Amino acid sequence: MANFKTILLLTISVGCLTIYSCKEDETPTVDPPEVLIIGKWQSVLSRDDGNVVTTDSYTEMTFRADNTVTISDFENDGTEIESVEDGWSIENDDKIIFTTEPSLDLIGITTDSMTVEYNLIDPFSGQTVRRSDDYLKQE
Repeated sequence: MANFKTILLLTISVGCLTIYSCKEDETPTVDPPEVLIIGKWQSVLSRDDGNVVTTDSYTEMTFRADNTVTISDFENDGTEIESVEDGWSIENDDKIIFTTEPSLDLIGITTDSMTVEYNLIDPFSGQTVRRSDDYLKQE
């Protein structure tokens, strides 16, 4: 009977160890911003100093792996206002640096959404406001 209990205990222990060693890693692998940013992004929501604002235009940014970007502004009806070709890089995982355009603070990025912040001069008051734009990935 002692042998049976020993074998049973050993079998249960090996089974538990096998199940424990086969469980998935709890820490998901996250791609760096330099990888996540590649693709076409469209602005969907803007906030000035934390307050949601309506705009009569939206922005599309297409980041390419060769560190070039197209930044295009559109009227809400889809009419292109202007488009700029530029270079880009990411500094310290939290700032998008452009070659000729002002930099953007990268607040957060996932595989399908991105939030950036920057300073903007309010055209009515002339004061600087902190603009935050949310983008969704289009491709």
